[in-house]
Amino acid sequence: MGSNRGFTIIELLIVMALSTIGLLGLMSMQSVAINGNSRSRSINEALALAQDKLEQYAHTPYTSLMPGTTVEPPAATPLLGPQGTPSPTGIYRRISTITFVGATATINVQVQFQSGQDASNHSVNVSTVRAN
Repeated sequence: MGSNRGFTIIELLIVMALSTIGLLGLMSMQSVAINGNSRSRSINEALALAQDKLEQYAHTPYTSLMPGTTVEPPAATPLLGPQGTPSPTGIYRRISTITFVGATATINVQVQFQSGQDASNHSVNVSTVRAN
């Protein structure tokens, strides 16, 4: 007589349980990767908005620069989208500060945004100094 070969029901249940645990681990890693990519995109868009504002100030005549703080958009309007215009789905607020010391102007642009499922606050700061 030949011996019966094959898997028992217990062996199949153990393999299924181990496979399920492995797949759940992969799913959680996928979620972390998606959140990381989303946050990275938000940071890159915020940096582009800050650099865009610095470019505007770079093309503004030095004598036209005014000291003070400018908040974009104003509090009553929607936040900025990635193109720098108010949008109902916008997440960005841009704060520009110009200070003068002697014959130099320090320009700081901060872009604030919320990202992630917990809507945590983040910001990107970019600064430059212009001389008269």
